[in-house]
Amino acid sequence: MKQIVTYYIIFLLCSNSYSQQIVHIENRRLAADKQGWSGDININMSFIQNQNDIFIMNNNLKFQYAKDKNSIISITENNFQRINKTGFINDGFQHFRYNYKFSQNITYEAFQQFQYNDVLKMKFRSLSGTGPRFTIVKNDSLKTRLFIGVLYMYEYEEETTGKINRTHRNSNYISFGFPIKNNIVIDMISYFQPDIFNFSDFRFSAQGTMEIRLIGKLSYLLSLNYQHDAFPPEGIRKTYYNFRNGLRYNF
Repeated sequence: MKQIVTYYIIFLLCSNSYSQQIVHIENRRLAADKQGWSGDININMSFIQNQNDIFIMNNNLKFQYAKDKNSIISITENNFQRINKTGFINDGFQHFRYNYKFSQNITYEAFQQFQYNDVLKMKFRSLSGTGPRFTIVKNDSLKTRLFIGVLYMYEYEEETTGKINRTHRNSNYISFGFPIKNNIVIDMISYFQPDIFNFSDFRFSAQGTMEIRLIGKLSYLLSLNYQHDAFPPEGIRKTYYNFRNGLRYNF
């Protein structure tokens, strides 16, 4: 029984790591209309001991500064899991994004992202992108929204195998959210990122999240993530999905 529990935990840890191929920034955004500083912090640590010693540490930091039509956001996330004295999973990313709101429906975006993921053989990945974001529906009173983004993105990637990839991509996304009840909100987002010069080389990702407000600013999150990479590093599967849950505190 202890072995089954251990293998199940290892499976969950692997699943969490795979979620980092395409980082879903859209559902990590903070309220752009809120002026000044805002942010939230999630830090999780746990230790499990049976036939193995399993240590898990995750942190997620989000900070935003908004003034008039300008906003800057910084998102940092790191995940580390160790079984016994061997590093098992180590992944994370740093994301910076600048927004300028031209009008009620059009926002200009520019971003820079750095990423690493040992399990996906991603030694280092740098993403630089820019483009418009369109607000199709945004009703704060009904907590309903629909956004579409059409961006250009340059990708530089170093695999752990030594291979280097340089790719020009479109980064297209659609994001929408709506409430089920006063304390339950659904968020959905999907990305399509084809190589501009070779559309057979593409990545697709979809994620659905349910946020249940518990008390005050504390919420419980359920998330299902599906991803497909047409040309992953050798030995990495093309399609995968995972399920995650946790707590969020906003300030």
